[in-house]
Amino acid sequence: MHTVPAAHTSAAHTSAAHEDLPAMLDALAWRIDAAGIGSVELDIRRAVTALRSLGLSSLLIEVLADGRETDVARERAFGMLAVRAAAVVRAPRPAAAAM
Repeated sequence: MHTVPAAHTSAAHTSAAHEDLPAMLDALAWRIDAAGIGSVELDIRRAVTALRSLGLSSLLIEVLADGRETDVARERAFGMLAVRAAAVVRAPRPAAAAM
C-alpha cells in the first residue's frame, strides 16, 4: 500500500486510497488464510492505519493491532473491519452542493 506524507494528502488522493482498500483487505485475507495472521504483521499495521483513517471501530482496530491477542480474536476483528470498510467505501457519497 502506498502512503503519502500527511502534508501532501488531498481529499482526492485519500478517496482513491480508500477505494482500493477493500481489494487490499481481500488480498490480505487470503494471505492470512494461507499463512496465519502472525505472518503478515507489517501488512496488518498498514491495514490498521488505513482502517483508522475511515473512522471505524476503535475497539476492533485495537484487537487487530495487538499481537498479544489470540489469532482467532485478531482474525475475527479483521473480518468485521474488512466488511465495514467495504460498506463505508462503497456507500453513496452526497452530491456536492450547487453554487
